[in-house]
Amino acid sequence: MSRKRLIIATVLFCLIATPAVHASYTDAIAQKFSRGVGNVIYSPLEIPFQVSNEIATEDYVYAVPKGLLRGLFYTVGRLVVGAYEVLTFPIPQNQIIPNFNQG
Repeated sequence: MSRKRLIIATVLFCLIATPAVHASYTDAIAQKFSRGVGNVIYSPLEIPFQVSNEIATEDYVYAVPKGLLRGLFYTVGRLVVGAYEVLTFPIPQNQIIPNFNQG
């Protein structure tokens, strides 16, 4: 009799726990995919964003070339990371770089 209860309890646990695991997996891969697409789309905006950041802290003559180089470097990095996240979205992973609006 106790073995029968153990089997029933195990089956009920599996039925209850499976949707929760499935939902978290699908949420994680959807988040990774959308993060990757966002990185690819917003990567060119790094150039004007970095130029404006540099202008706010330095003289215009030094800030523009420095911002252009930094923005180009960040653009390539965001594009590569975004493509990587889009291509590997079925494998859940923590965020590699911050979102565009976070810095």
